Amino acid sequence: MSVSDELSRLNELREQGALSEQEFESAKAKVLSGNSSSMEDDLEARKLWTMLIHLTQFCGYMVPLAGWVVPIIIWQMQKDNIPGCDAHGRAVANWLISFLIYFVVAFLLAFIIIGIPILFVLGTLAVVFPVIGAIKAYNGELWEYPMAIRFVYQTGWLDSHWGGGRWWQGAELNRRHRDFQSPALPSELPCPHDQLARP
Repeated sequence: MSVSDELSRLNELREQGALSEQEFESAKAKVLSGNSSSMEDDLEARKLWTMLIHLTQFCGYMVPLAGWVVPIIIWQMQKDNIPGCDAHGRAVANWLISFLIYFVVAFLLAFIIIGIPILFVLGTLAVVFPVIGAIKAYNGELWEYPMAIRFVYQTGWLDSHWGGGRWWQGAELNRRHRDFQSPALPSELPCPHDQLARP
């Protein structure tokens, strides 16, 4: 793989959200310094760990709750060491939390028969989604699980776009993200009391 191909691949990963800006810059420096064997080892390690984050959800079929604990442990241990692990770990954590909510609702609806087919669908998705996520991760892509509610946000992304991901700014941050407006600091937001005092 030539240097230009490696740089374009890194740029694609950054645009997909699999690499943060800092991870992109460090990988770019490695490519430009000519240390490509180290770069390929890093790429293989990234593929392996990000794929394992998705596939370790199947540990729960052997040991109860291991499908929840093992992916989160791998994510937390490797998120600072391996580029892309943080984004994949967040995607899996969001799916696990969403799956739990969907399962509880379907279980409660099973008492009135409606939830039984929903439980079968959830069981199928619990097998299919991790496999798709692992395949995408091995190909270097970040795959956000469909139907996953975003509980765990990427803090680096919020910090770089809006000057800090404080929990009390959640509604304002979501509105700005939805409307694709330019970022504004909290001190630049209009105060409703100022509008009342004007003639």
